[in-house]
Amino acid sequence: MTGVMTPEAMLKELLAQHNEIRRLIQAVRDAEPDVAQAQRAQLRAALTAHNAREEELLGTVLPGIDAWSEIRTAHMSDDHRAEHRDLEKLLDDGRSDATAPRDETLALLDDILAHMRDEEALFLNEKVLRDDVITVQAGG
Repeated sequence: MTGVMTPEAMLKELLAQHNEIRRLIQAVRDAEPDVAQAQRAQLRAALTAHNAREEELLGTVLPGIDAWSEIRTAHMSDDHRAEHRDLEKLLDDGRSDATAPRDETLALLDDILAHMRDEEALFLNEKVLRDDVITVQAGG
């Protein structure tokens, strides 16, 4: 069964990514205007990679995990699309940091943090992603 990732391993990886995103958000908040663009680019790359990985890992696990699977899966996908649109608008609209409103940036950062808290409450937790789930065709 080499190469198969357990739910707990998925949880550990995705929560580590959340922690890195939180660190990058703080770096963007703390950055001086002349380095903020580079910080935002790092944040965007981390979020893009995380969202893709989350959907890759959980896209096959969440749909059958419990009675709330359909709702959890839809929430993950809808939120990711909205987050991507907002982030790309902020980072790709051609403005320099000098002209991008700071309050718009801070509001987006707050939204990303809220999104991660929601994910952690809904499906990125040990109640949902755990290794002791009974699976079909377990055993032989």
